[in-house]
Amino acid sequence: MDSTDHPTFSTPFYPVRIYETDPGGKATIITLINYFQEAAAQHSRQLGFHPDKLREFGVGWVMSRLSIQVQRYPEAEEMIRVTTWPRSPRHKTAFRDFILEDAKGGILARGTSAWPVMDLETRTMTDLPPLLAQMLPHQGATALEFPSRTVPKLKDPAYRVSHTPDFFHLDMNGHVNNVHFVTWALEAMPWEFRRTHELTMLDIVFRGEIRQDDVITADCAPAENNPQSWLHSLSRKADCMETARALSKWRQPAP
Repeated sequence: MDSTDHPTFSTPFYPVRIYETDPGGKATIITLINYFQEAAAQHSRQLGFHPDKLREFGVGWVMSRLSIQVQRYPEAEEMIRVTTWPRSPRHKTAFRDFILEDAKGGILARGTSAWPVMDLETRTMTDLPPLLAQMLPHQGATALEFPSRTVPKLKDPAYRVSHTPDFFHLDMNGHVNNVHFVTWALEAMPWEFRRTHELTMLDIVFRGEIRQDDVITADCAPAENNPQSWLHSLSRKADCMETARALSKWRQPAP
């Protein structure tokens, strides 16, 4: 199926489940990311890019970067839908954008993501097989631009916690699902700050895999001269390999 036949994909409207919300009754950032990735998986399957198809060519998609900007978090049982579409690839990387809407068509959140192709045998990035490359679109609107060329490196951590993956953190590929990277990065922040602030923007770069036996160090600190912005880093304790770095921006919600 040619992607030009289905350039965008929208889920049906569905409710935010109660178990997907925070103590304030609103969807969490993890919930929104899960919504985006599920819509992406459904559309990829429709276009013929599902994992089983890619495995026939010995490759698989890997999300290398995700940026999400939140205008408003939907509340429990509020009806929402996700619209997503792929954009023109550059070099070895494909791109996919997202919009989350409420029942009245108001935009709740926007997102953009980068997806290089990994050789499943060598675990290194490779070119998309020509047959599959022909199926990708050569244009597409942009829901959100990445805020910078790359995410700044955290140099002086102010807070640190450790995490050890368990069985329930792993995905079908045997490594830690990327949503847990986000959870661990944000959980290193002080509880009081997270309790009194709301995340408005997250830009995360995934730099390496995390497996079940890895012990992960999560570091963070406020960005220089901007206490509402934070830098984050995840690294493997055994070899100090950085597996993710992120920038988050926050606001104090209206009373």
